[in-house]
Amino acid sequence: MKYDEPHQGDSLAYGIFPIDNGGGAVAIADIVYTARPGPDVGWLKMLEVSLSPAVDPSVQQLQSVISTAVGVYLAAITGTLKLTGTHRSRVVKLYGRNESLLTFLTALSTHLTNELQQLGLDGLSVRMEGRWLVIGAKN
Repeated sequence: MKYDEPHQGDSLAYGIFPIDNGGGAVAIADIVYTARPGPDVGWLKMLEVSLSPAVDPSVQQLQSVISTAVGVYLAAITGTLKLTGTHRSRVVKLYGRNESLLTFLTALSTHLTNELQQLGLDGLSVRMEGRWLVIGAKN
């Protein structure tokens, strides 16, 4: 896949697939790139991660499903962070569009710094700003 120069409001989507089998996507991440005026770079905003029913904690309240959903979000976040190479941005934002997702993102934010360090992405700060989980370079 090749990306052209990003335009204002570019919309992207990508699938998240399990490593251990050749099955279909367990989730689809919906991303928007927004350029900023001037010499600065833009924002990547993950507007939604659509989970398949097999890994959606709102469908099945099993511990294994919740653990898998966390892994899916970590893969979605990592994938979005990798897009910063082609869609120049210093900040990645994830939107908590409903109360259950906001609660999930808030809980995820407390563990995300350690998870990112294990992935070799330790130069990032993680914080909540209203309904947004914000991941960006440490100041």
